Amino acid sequence: MYFRGAAALGLTAILLSGCGGSSSSKTITESRHSVSFPDAISMVSYQYQPKHEVLPGNVRYSGYNLPDWASVDARTGIISGTPGPEHASAQVELSIAASNGSHRLILTDTIQVKHAGAFLRPHWISTPRISMATHGSRETIFPGAN
Repeated sequence: MYFRGAAALGLTAILLSGCGGSSSSKTITESRHSVSFPDAISMVSYQYQPKHEVLPGNVRYSGYNLPDWASVDARTGIISGTPGPEHASAQVELSIAASNGSHRLILTDTIQVKHAGAFLRPHWISTPRISMATHGSRETIFPGAN
């Protein structure tokens, strides 16, 4: 009886060891590159597609450490979103991965969010106009007068 049980146990172990998929594993090579992402401006829509070497086949993109206002299109790799005023002055290091199943590129840089006010010209700044009025023998200058 002991012999039959041991044989059954041994046969079961052999059958189970063959289960679980193939013994070959697919190796994905990885390379990291430092790139230059353009700065973002608060309250202005941001859209940028990082440039990288061409990967053959079906390439999928993903983002790591993205700010909460940004997303990455998995099909195109375009980073997009609109940072709010609360994101002004933020600087975030992020990575975009491009993979075709056999090779993965990791593109890394920082995005600085600049305050929109630094790029807007206030409406009150304009070319000054000067008019002169004569009061007797004195001239008076009125800046900004028509």
